[in-house]
Amino acid sequence: DMFTLFSKITLIVILAIVTRTISSNVLIAQVVNVNVNATDVPVFTAIENVSKTFLSLTMSATMRSDGGFPVTERGFCYNTTGKPTVSDNKVVTKGTKTSIYTMTIVNLNENTKYYVRAYATNTKGTTYFGENVYTTDKAVDYLAVFSNINNTAKGATFLAMSATITSDKNFKITERGFCWGTSPQPTIRDNKKKAREDGIGRYTATCEGLKPITKYYVRAYAVNEAGVSYFGESTYSSGLEMVMVEGGTFLMGNNGEGEADFDELPVHQVTVNSYYIGTYECTQKLWNSVMGSNPSNTVGDDLPVENVSWNAVNEFISKLNMQTNGRYRLPTEAEWEYAARGGNKSKKFKYSGSNTAENIAWFTNNSDGHSHSIGTKAPNELGIYDMSGNVWEFCSDWYAPTYYSDSPSENPKGPAPTSTVVTRGGSWSTFITGCHVYLRDNKLPNAKFNNVGFRLAVPLDN
Repeated sequence: DMFTLFSKITLIVILAIVTRTISSNVLIAQVVNVNVNATDVPVFTAIENVSKTFLSLTMSATMRSDGGFPVTERGFCYNTTGKPTVSDNKVVTKGTKTSIYTMTIVNLNENTKYYVRAYATNTKGTTYFGENVYTTDKAVDYLAVFSNINNTAKGATFLAMSATITSDKNFKITERGFCWGTSPQPTIRDNKKKAREDGIGRYTATCEGLKPITKYYVRAYAVNEAGVSYFGESTYSSGLEMVMVEGGTFLMGNNGEGEADFDELPVHQVTVNSYYIGTYECTQKLWNSVMGSNPSNTVGDDLPVENVSWNAVNEFISKLNMQTNGRYRLPTEAEWEYAARGGNKSKKFKYSGSNTAENIAWFTNNSDGHSHSIGTKAPNELGIYDMSGNVWEFCSDWYAPTYYSDSPSENPKGPAPTSTVVTRGGSWSTFITGCHVYLRDNKLPNAKFNNVGFRLAVPLDN
């Protein structure tokens, strides 16, 4: 009859529209082949997007019929332009039976519109189904998520950092750490330190090779397939080179270690909390960088600053803290003596680090009448230099000769204000006895001397 004759006519391309109504939806299929009856090709009833990311689309399709001929291939084809075919891009499923099948199209571009069609091929031809359009997500939505960043410790050349990653957005983190620089918004192209392990959770790493007393911008970072996620814009200042002094209890005063002056008695038990103290006396270089001038009598970047008053030192500390967001201060007299004696590593030396002054101190016998570069003598038990000799060092305490009689036993901070302030340690112009760790001296708070300087301290919780 005429219908049979028409259906068997040889054509280069036959386009057949198969219209079916399912749940009030009109589904359209395109058939491509020669010598084919429209009922001989596979038939689809549904296609949908199951999920998507910034680089993938997971698709599902339902093939209801194989048209009476074995299906040799099925899957999805896609492109950034309409009506994609298998000659554009395709993903092929393993199964060939009539069923629902699901596949993921990968390696797509982020935030890009894609046209997707289901297809199936049997011995009679290829059917394309649907003309669905999907836009992949933005990669930024899949970057790792952080909850915090913290500075756990710092020194002259390092900042120890910690951060916590709460989510990897289902894309494995392959690298995490911290990046830093002296300008805002540092990236991993500036400076970075990778943490030892990958993944989510808390991690730590140390930013190293920093310049002392310099402001740094620090950000946590994590790398996954979506890119690099940065967190925080925290500003920290590297510190001075300091020694952590573990708190403890000691006998303060002249404990029969030499002829005692009345202000060194009575010997009394004192407990101090842990703190940091400068490895070296404050240098002229540091003073000049903060104050913009150098008042010292003997000049040199690595020489201890001198010819400064106690009042001027406190002004310097205030400016230093403003510039670095620090908590620097002068040590208390008790902290100074505990550190000079070697803290909990003390070997009971009468000078700071030795019973032989020449090993650890610049004083009248060896100074040639001037101060010397910091750290050129041996350190004491804690690794602190020049606590005996070189320059006297201001403490934060006011001076009272009878203070030891009623000093608190825990973290004493000195008497109420008097007319003078405490200095400790002796200097290049001091006789050997002036370098004893217990010896006390005092100066007017506004007086300047070419043999008096200071070193800094920081609370342990800084």
